[in-house]
Amino acid sequence: MAVLLRAVGDLDIAAIAEVMGGSIGSAEQLLVRGRRALRDHLAMAAVSRERESS
Repeated sequence: MAVLLRAVGDLDIAAIAEVMGGSIGSAEQLLVRGRRALRDHLAMAAVSRERESS
């Protein structure tokens, strides 16, 4: 949710924290973890596509 609020909603970290009912620090951590999870997911999808095309 934090990643979507940042990317699509163009909210800053303070606004994300307010919307999600948490602190600025927790919003920052959610962004870090969300981006990492998204990056990992995309990397695994790329590997799967490479295996399917081989």
